[in-house]
This record gives sequence, structure tokens and C-alpha cells, in this order.
Amino acid sequence: MDNIIARRPGPSVQEILDSDTNPAPEIMRMESPAIGQSSADVSIERYFSKDWHDREVEQVWRKTWQLACRLEHIPNVGDHVV
Repeated sequence: MDNIIARRPGPSVQEILDSDTNPAPEIMRMESPAIGQSSADVSIERYFSKDWHDREVEQVWRKTWQLACRLEHIPNVGDHVV
């Protein structure tokens, strides 16, 4: 795991999973390959561009589950979390 090109300081997700008392699902233990990744800065346009936002919504967020809360937080019809 030391072959990742750019990494934030502190424990990695894998190191946190290693220390957990409940084993993580195997899919959570898989890493994306560092091949082709860069340590270059991300363009500021990605944070402010409506075009980038629209593409992310279409290509990422509409195809990805988003955790909003746990089931026990909304046990009854009409319950909500802010």
C-alpha cells in the first residue's frame, strides 16, 4: 500500500479498517491502482464550474448510493433528518 502516489497525512482508510474489531467486507479492502494518478493540483475550475458540476451529477452522483442516515433514525413514515 506504500505505492500510492499522493496521500494525505495520517492513517489511511486501510489502516483504519485494519484496526477495526469488525472485519470490513472484502470489497472495502480493494484499492484503486495508483497507475496514471498524479500528485498535481486539481484545477480550481472543478470547484466552481457549473459544467463540471452538471457532469459530476450525471456521471457520478446519479449512479452512486448516498448515505443520509441510518434506518433507526427514521423508523416512521414521514420521519426526516436535517
